[in-house]
Amino acid sequence: MLHPDVVAALPVVRIGCAADEDGLASVIPDPGRRAWRIRNAESGTEQLLVAEEGSRIVGAVSIRWNGECDPPNPWIYGGEVEEAWRGQGVGSLLWREAHRACSARGALAVSLDVDSTNARARRLYERLGYEVVGPHAHQWVARDPETGAVAAEGVAETWLMRCRLPVVGPASPAP
Repeated sequence: MLHPDVVAALPVVRIGCAADEDGLASVIPDPGRRAWRIRNAESGTEQLLVAEEGSRIVGAVSIRWNGECDPPNPWIYGGEVEEAWRGQGVGSLLWREAHRACSARGALAVSLDVDSTNARARRLYERLGYEVVGPHAHQWVARDPETGAVAAEGVAETWLMRCRLPVVGPASPAP
């Protein structure tokens, strides 16, 4: 549980939308990637969460609902926090909100992958309850945001990580 003074200092997390495209530039600098993530969020195949301080977006994360890399689990990806806000709980806040969104849709677990060389991110995910499942050859594709045509593709060596979510159900009856 976070101290109330810490919570008051954290940005607000909300669902992102097309109107956020320019504001997302500080955390998703590539315009094509930014447009693609917004388009997927608008279509409902993903959900984009943004961390906002005042009117400035300082972090973002996406949830892919079809769990394409570790079915049937939703896939959390693209977590970015502005450099000035790193180490201040913004990433943890985004992930907790992503977990809530996944639980609300009935997911029992969520998955992600992390570059095998990114020890800092792996430690964050472990603190959030993730466990390494094993190595994962992440096949990535960069698409043209207008046409959807493949612009580039490759494989990144990553660790597949999974986190069990608390079961969300009806309230227990009073004794």
